[in-house]
Amino acid sequence: MANFAILNDNDQVVEIEYIENSNLIDSNGIEKEINGINYILSLRPDLKSNQIIQVSANGNFRGNLPTIGFFYIREEDGFCRIKNKPYPSWRLNKFYNKWQPPKKLNENLNNPIWDEDQKKWAELNKNSRISL
Repeated sequence: MANFAILNDNDQVVEIEYIENSNLIDSNGIEKEINGINYILSLRPDLKSNQIIQVSANGNFRGNLPTIGFFYIREEDGFCRIKNKPYPSWRLNKFYNKWQPPKKLNENLNNPIWDEDQKKWAELNKNSRISL
């Protein structure tokens, strides 16, 4: 089976469509995403092609299978529960479907906060001068 996320106008997953892989095969016997999109469009004329995104049940591409409510992040070509990244330096971890900072959290910090200017975790206290 091939899996396709159906998106609303806000790029949020509203349903998952499952179709037979045979609907993706082109004249050379190769599976193509566009063929699956066109097949779904033939069944669902209410949709636009940019609302249909093939997804992977086993995480081979576009990260792990999203569920309803996830957002498709076009610039990252993956899915996440939170549409906007918390900070410009963070990237989408497609395996975990979540935003991830460029540096791991230091577990020794009592009140950790991300310092985007320094691109690192800092400890928040009453003397902190961190721009949020």
